[in-house]
Amino acid sequence: MVGYVFYFIMSIWYGFFSAGTGILFLYVYMLLFGLTILELKGTDKIPGIFLDIAATITFFMSGILNPVYILVYLPGSFLGSTLGAKYAIKLGDRWLRLAIIVSIVLMSIKLFAK
Repeated sequence: MVGYVFYFIMSIWYGFFSAGTGILFLYVYMLLFGLTILELKGTDKIPGIFLDIAATITFFMSGILNPVYILVYLPGSFLGSTLGAKYAIKLGDRWLRLAIIVSIVLMSIKLFAK
């Protein structure tokens, strides 16, 4: 129940400030729901697809969707996520956790350096 409360609060926070909330969701999933990084990434993909479809429809109806960007980013995103998932499964959760910790440290250093 505590995990659902924190997930609800994080979802509200994500609605206002989406940048940087991925790490907080990561902690909620791992610490309160007991998922590994690979499990939570797989679990998070299903609602993410519906969120992406809703955002695409909204941007398309507003007329602010650039078709050139779609033709470039969609195949790149698909290829990157497919290759990344296959590589992450081969490496295992322990190495993926290390990669995330290193990236968090590097982003924090860059953030504080400015």
